Amino acid sequence: MTGDTWGRAFAKLPDIARALLVGAVTTIQVTIGALIVAILLGVLFAVLKTAPSRALRTVASVYVEVFRAVPVLTQLFVMDNKTPVAEVIASAAKGAGTGIALKGFVRFQLGEGIEKKQEDFAAEVAAAAGTSKPEPVA
Repeated sequence: MTGDTWGRAFAKLPDIARALLVGAVTTIQVTIGALIVAILLGVLFAVLKTAPSRALRTVASVYVEVFRAVPVLTQLFVMDNKTPVAEVIASAAKGAGTGIALKGFVRFQLGEGIEKKQEDFAAEVAAAAGTSKPEPVA
């Protein structure tokens, strides 16, 4: 690189540092906000699970069990499955005050790629033990 190229690169450092700082502050704000919401919801549903009303206990139990059984990453897609990726990127770019170029992405459907292999477990154990698979008794 020539000296002129390095000079231009170093001239952009304050802008880059400012963007990184904004990103870090935003991340901390979102984290604190999510923590507050999680604590409030957790306390609310913990109290509802001890409520005298059977209906309230049932609602709280169903809510807790549903969210306990669903991974967090999946919840993000389930909660907003209608917003196109282009809108999310445009919104993020507007919030960041700069353009965002998405080169590509992959989105899997729920359960995609979890196909179960059909294997013969008894044959696998027999092969590991160095014996042949026993024939089934009729």
